[in-house]
Amino acid sequence: MPTVSVYGNKPDTGPGMLAARAVCDDLNLAHPTWGVQVVWTRDNTQYTTAVPTRAILVAAVSAEFPQYNVA
Repeated sequence: MPTVSVYGNKPDTGPGMLAARAVCDDLNLAHPTWGVQVVWTRDNTQYTTAVPTRAILVAAVSAEFPQYNVA
């Protein structure tokens, strides 16, 4: 299952919980077969999905969070 992490350049600077959840919901609405799940902490948000490749998931999440690191 491909997983990507979204994080900032300093501790506790990742995306907010509501933003992280909203992106998860948006991805699931846009791609219903992906089944995206999110695990949020202040430092790191992880998105996991069963369907697309990791590269596709990175591209989709990067578009939503251009100000953060996505790896």
